[in-house]
Order: sequence, then structure tokens, then C-alpha cells
Amino acid sequence: MSTLSLTLLIVIATSIISYRAFQSPSLMAKYMFIPFEVKNYKAYYRIISHGFLHGDLMHLIFNMFSLYSFGELLEQALGIMRSPVQGYILYSIIYFGGIAVATHPAMIKHHNNPTYRSLGASGGVSSVLMATMMLFPESEIGFFFFIPMKAYIAIPVFFLIEHWMQRSGKTGIAHDAHIGGAAFGLLSMIAIEPNVVAHLIEVIRS
Repeated sequence: MSTLSLTLLIVIATSIISYRAFQSPSLMAKYMFIPFEVKNYKAYYRIISHGFLHGDLMHLIFNMFSLYSFGELLEQALGIMRSPVQGYILYSIIYFGGIAVATHPAMIKHHNNPTYRSLGASGGVSSVLMATMMLFPESEIGFFFFIPMKAYIAIPVFFLIEHWMQRSGKTGIAHDAHIGGAAFGLLSMIAIEPNVVAHLIEVIRS
């Protein structure tokens, strides 16, 4: 009997919670990331809970499609590399750890700003995306869905684009959260399987 993947469970849960929050401003306000409240009211749950919320339907669709596209492959690979149970644990660390680490830049910048708010699973999605590309650097992906690109090329391109957009400061998106999540995913995969570095170098040289 087949079971739902952890990736699909996260997608379903996030979609349901996000959709409910679209219709309930109080629910949205209660669980989004607010550094001021984390610091002053010990609302630590917001470090993770904001990853189940999204600003609008397109934000939700983009993140969940990206997560499902890369997460299923990563989850299966981790289960084969270790064991199904260890694979679930490692995958959870990569995803939810990425969400948590992605809040760090905002926590530093805005912990005294009671009006700052953020939400979205982008940190976790970026973490899963980067971990998958590190594990399969020779694979071809659709960068931004439609630009064909080898994963080993997409890795530095991702960081360069996010850094440039963060410096421009005109998008209204927390690109530093994307960078933090992606860096966590990259380092996590190296910690899980150190041979990915040698494999990446081999792929680049070939």
C-alpha cells in the first residue's frame, strides 16, 4: 500500500493553512514572522509557522510547485542513501531548517521594528532546491521554470541573482531569506554527503 510522501504532505498542509489564512486576517497575523514579537514576547513558533502562510495565491502556487518538483526527488534520494526513516528526518531538517535560518537576517535587522512582517515557505523551498542541485549537479532544470540550465550552473546563478535583487531593494521580497535558506540547504547536503563536493567538481570539469 502506497503512502503519501512527506513532500506532498507539506504541500497539502501548507496549501490548506495558507488558503484559510487568506480568508482570516487574524490567523495570518497570529502566525506570520514578526521579529519584534519573537524577541520581546518569546513567540518562537513564528520562526516556523510563517512557512505555512503565503501572501497570495500566486505566491503559494509558485512555492508549492517548486517544492513538489524538487522535494520529491530529494526525499526519495535521501531515503535510498540512508533509510526511509532517516531520509524523512534529514529532509525535515533541510526544509524546516531552511525556513528557520531564512529568518535570521530579518531577525537581526528588524528585531526592534514592531511593524515588520514576513511570511512564506521560500526559505525552505530554497533550501530543498539547493540541496537537490548539489546532489544532482549534472541534471538539467528549468530555471525560473522555463530557462533550461544545468544544475551546477544554476547554483551560482541563483545566489548571484538573489544577491543582485537584494541589493536593488525594490522588489518587496526578502531575498536575503532566499539566500539564507539556500545556503543552509547547500551546507546541509555537504554535511550529509561530503562526496557531493568532489562530484560537483568532477561534473564542472567534464
